[in-house]
Amino acid sequence: MNRFFRFGMLLALLVILGSGFMALKIVFSESPDVEVPALAGLSMVEAVDSLEKLGLLAKVDQVDSTQGAGTVISQWPEAGEGVPKGKVVLLKVSKGGERLSLPDVRGLEFGEAVRRLSDGGFKVAEILRVADPLKAAGTVIAQNPAAPAMIPATTSVSLLVSEGEGKDGGLVPVPNLIGQPEETALEMLAQVGLSSDVTVRVRTTATPAGLVVGTAPRGGSKVPGGSKVTLRVAVEPTPAETSGTTEGQPPAETSPGETDSSTSVQEPAPSPTTQRVAPSPKPVPTSVPEPTKAPKAATPNAGEPRKVAKIRYQVPPLSHPLALRIEMADRGGNRVVKEMQAKGGEYLSLDVPFAGEARVTIYLGGEFVWQDRFE
Repeated sequence: MNRFFRFGMLLALLVILGSGFMALKIVFSESPDVEVPALAGLSMVEAVDSLEKLGLLAKVDQVDSTQGAGTVISQWPEAGEGVPKGKVVLLKVSKGGERLSLPDVRGLEFGEAVRRLSDGGFKVAEILRVADPLKAAGTVIAQNPAAPAMIPATTSVSLLVSEGEGKDGGLVPVPNLIGQPEETALEMLAQVGLSSDVTVRVRTTATPAGLVVGTAPRGGSKVPGGSKVTLRVAVEPTPAETSGTTEGQPPAETSPGETDSSTSVQEPAPSPTTQRVAPSPKPVPTSVPEPTKAPKAATPNAGEPRKVAKIRYQVPPLSHPLALRIEMADRGGNRVVKEMQAKGGEYLSLDVPFAGEARVTIYLGGEFVWQDRFE
């Protein structure tokens, strides 16, 4: 009896010691915490998968950010911290897309409104035109979304544009298309109810090829809805044309009878001249020539109304400043009314008096870019 009792006591003692040993091993040999991994920069799917493999949970909070949609921006707890299994890790995930400041274009002329929206990083999606006798034709009445506001850069803007008295009697201002690509210029004309079936190609190195250097009628002029506008678009001259071009010579005018939808304007090459070798003249006393005086502006006759040419010109985009020269020819002769170094995008506004009829010619970088008549 005593023998069995002792054996039972020994067995119980061994069980107690074994249990204590296992408990001590669990407490001192294995830690219940896991290390939080670095998740910033991963996609949301990758981050959640990494947490689940470690026995952790994820809570996602989407926020505005310039980073790609679905990218983890930050986390809490921070990477490297030890947490028990089952702990929730907060992830801030980007919604994607940048938010930009939307400009207020109400009250602006349609072309200027489109330009400002484009400069701000937005596109015009829908244009609704309504008759409004209180607003000039082509004026933006309202916009959607309303401004000012911070909206995603991918948001398109809709505009409500006035037709003035209506399509039958309203005048539409020609948008300023100088410096715009040809396709964009055609779209802007269509958006205000105008069109272009004649494109004059101006061979020049002063403006990048494909950009509009002028229109007829000029930008800002008011014309009936549905009118045709002639575009003057820059093209690069060929090496042969460049070598055979007289600098500053205006291109040939397009005759009214031509029916081609695209006309190429090429500067005429100078005719060759024959040089003769003359015998050396005998030395003669030299006299100092009188300085040549620039022609003065013609003075209107008594009783003749004073006329003023309102010259408006915007320099197209340039990679570097170029010499700009504006000449006027009227009853008093030819004269230079403006000469300067012009920068890309610079806007010139001149009011020059003239007599009779005047022709204004503009040269940029020594090449003809525009001509207009004033009566």
